[in-house]
Amino acid sequence: MFPRIKEFKLNDDYTINIVFTNDELGIFDLKPFLDKGSFKSLNDLMTFKSAKLNDGVLTWNQRLDISPDTVYMLCTKN
Repeated sequence: MFPRIKEFKLNDDYTINIVFTNDELGIFDLKPFLDKGSFKSLNDLMTFKSAKLNDGVLTWNQRLDISPDTVYMLCTKN
């Protein structure tokens, strides 16, 4: 099992600075997801910026989330 997300910072270019529970740092680029299904709603920057952390999972409006495993596997580690 991959680490969960401990902290995050949303950037205006649809990237997300991540601190994982194992204290690794990474940058996740959400842009490749923005033309897919429910993620299309995140093209609105205000909606994107409404993200919350729910038990280590990034969520939007409590209906849309992205797996922390996906975030960990696809992010660029610092």
